[in-house]
Amino acid sequence: MVASPGAWMNYLSLFQILKHGNQMECRIRRKPVIPCPGEVITYEEMCLYEGHRFSSEMNYRSSYDHGVLLMSLTPEASHCHRIESNGNTIIYEGHNAAQSQYKPIIRFMDQPMHFHAGGLTQNGLFFKAALDFRNGTSSPELVRVYEEIKSGIWIYDGLFKVVDGWQEPNPDRSVFRFRLELCSEPDPVNMRYSENWRVLPQSLKLEVWKRNEGRCSRCGSALHLRFTITQRPGSSVTPSLEDITLLCRRERSQLT
Repeated sequence: MVASPGAWMNYLSLFQILKHGNQMECRIRRKPVIPCPGEVITYEEMCLYEGHRFSSEMNYRSSYDHGVLLMSLTPEASHCHRIESNGNTIIYEGHNAAQSQYKPIIRFMDQPMHFHAGGLTQNGLFFKAALDFRNGTSSPELVRVYEEIKSGIWIYDGLFKVVDGWQEPNPDRSVFRFRLELCSEPDPVNMRYSENWRVLPQSLKLEVWKRNEGRCSRCGSALHLRFTITQRPGSSVTPSLEDITLLCRRERSQLT
């Protein structure tokens, strides 16, 4: 079986080739580990994990086995994404038309399915994948979701399945909506998964961040933080401010 180009790039990224004069030296380079859901990262770390610098929020199959969706729920955000109350579902809004001399009216234009040349936009690619899954002709598309909670601070929300997509008429235009459901199994790339994780409302994450001053609640470290839910696994109650804390990697490793 011939590996896909994306797969080859994934394997090759394990190696670093250095040139010394006329000789080539190959050294094994440690491949970055995808964070556990809820971990706080920077944009640079996200790009390092994924092997890309993203120029758009929607990235269909940016790697050979998954895509990447970026989102922000801040008041200044140009899209209206929504985290459902169960914490396992995100309703993700599609992207707007490309920037142009008509930028002031882009927010009143229908979100595009096709480019002018006829090819599918990112909306179109994800919409087709969602319909194929709904019709039973393919497996659900996998995406990693990264959320910006404030400038320069990102959270890995986890690995999701794109299970549905539709076009929704608004008063001013038509937009795409995609239903993402949190995978119940580990990320196949690194098998890191937290049974007790659910996507938390952004307002709640910001309250926790402000309360803890962006530091581990136990040791005060500002490195390798993760939003940690202290409820017992399987609880159906929506976590409150008291149920969530920030812990660094060392302190998390000591939890039993």
